[in-house]
Amino acid sequence: MNNIILFGAGESALSALNHIKRTAGAFAEDTYKITDNNKDMWGTVFCGIEVVAPNEIDISQIERFVITSVYWKQIRIQLMKELNVPAEKILLFDEYACRRYAEWTYKQKYNGEVKKNNIFRTEKIVVYTSITGTYDDLKEPQFLDDNITYVCFTNNKKIKSKTWNVEYVQSDVLDNMHLAKHFKLEPHTYFAEYDTSVWVDGKFLIQDDLRKYIKLYEKKEPVLCFPHPIRNCIYSEAGSCLHYGKGNKEDLIKQISYYYSRGYPFEFGLYEMGCIVRNHNDEKVKKLMKDWEEQINMFSYRDQISFPFICWENSFTPDICDLHIEDNHFLKKYMHNK
Repeated sequence: MNNIILFGAGESALSALNHIKRTAGAFAEDTYKITDNNKDMWGTVFCGIEVVAPNEIDISQIERFVITSVYWKQIRIQLMKELNVPAEKILLFDEYACRRYAEWTYKQKYNGEVKKNNIFRTEKIVVYTSITGTYDDLKEPQFLDDNITYVCFTNNKKIKSKTWNVEYVQSDVLDNMHLAKHFKLEPHTYFAEYDTSVWVDGKFLIQDDLRKYIKLYEKKEPVLCFPHPIRNCIYSEAGSCLHYGKGNKEDLIKQISYYYSRGYPFEFGLYEMGCIVRNHNDEKVKKLMKDWEEQINMFSYRDQISFPFICWENSFTPDICDLHIEDNHFLKKYMHNK
């Protein structure tokens, strides 16, 4: 079992514990204690969990300190400076929950299976992205190697790079969003001389050798991606998009209605499509990408929703890792430009 300290015994902690109860499987291997700076809380019980004083905690026995308070900045400083907690042991609750859900999704899928077929050739790979308009800035990779080629497709002539091979493109037919998706879904068209491609969204900075990521997580399928760290259902994902105004409302409703009419099941998997490893010359993968692009052109550009559907239609399930795409040592997320 993993010993977890929740720091903060207020409304944020109550919300966090309710989340843990709703997704109990993802947190089944963790045990909890709560700490708080309010002395009146020490020695009491909060939601059935013991509240201890910060200075009573044996840091060596704790896997993670998870901050469940709106005063997270001050608490992070306190943990590092006063209690000498290493920075890597400190997480906000959302970060912790997403990590656990990704790990749980991975364990559920493979059930202890570790057999690998070495599906990807990684002697030479292409890592590529597409930035159209001014939606993102091109970020220089922190890892360089002669056997990794970096390519960026863009219609923004202001984008320059010493590392990326910048390919300037234009289209009189596609808008910026669909132009970027076109390159995302057609590595077989532009990189036929490579066996393996890695798509990385423009919002990510590459921090390490992505070949290590491939070798660590490849299993048997010619597509490898990150699991969604919160949900496993395109219907709930569409609801979230509608709630937060992501994508066109009419397109999303039409799309989900169509998928439901086709018999697409609930809770059938959901993936983060910000980083995709593909054996892109594989005929099965080419068919998947063709079908995926058709869905995006027909319905919403929210490709997380259409990808599971085309996988279902093609009786295909991608391989996944156990990492949270926004919190790992291979990629670092930045906000999109406004």
